Amino acid sequence: MGTRSTLKIKNERGQDIMFLYRQFDGYPQGMGKDIIEFIRKGKLVNGYGTKDKFGQAFNGMGDLACQLIAHFKRPKKDFSGKRVATPGNFYLIPLDEHEEGYHYELGVRRDSNGKDELYLTCRGYFEEGDNYINKTEEIFPLTLENTKYTDTVLFPKKKGK
Repeated sequence: MGTRSTLKIKNERGQDIMFLYRQFDGYPQGMGKDIIEFIRKGKLVNGYGTKDKFGQAFNGMGDLACQLIAHFKRPKKDFSGKRVATPGNFYLIPLDEHEEGYHYELGVRRDSNGKDELYLTCRGYFEEGDNYINKTEEIFPLTLENTKYTDTVLFPKKKGK
């Protein structure tokens, strides 16, 4: 059985526009890392140029949501190294449907300088000492307040590098 998760994406007005269900690898080092890896390669824009590429510019939250689905459903390498497209694992579901596991929310807000900033929160069970506590934590943008999600945790360096 996999670690399930859901991802809710909100538009610029704070309205829910997409609800995505992931069957497995829903924990922060799986789903959280996958979302962050994708969004940190691009920027949120209002209008795009002819040189902008997939994953580099998100023309609003609706476009980001579509690109994220395309990214998750793209062909991936299997155990032999061959690129294959497989069904499953990611599903669009009704906005009011919830599953057990981790729940992510991706949206946009104004930072202290008045610029749009993407944020990602995760609600689930987080380890605190010898216990697991059900709570919501912000995991993007990476700030001093959420240092446990720095690159060394979600993106550990490979041995020998």
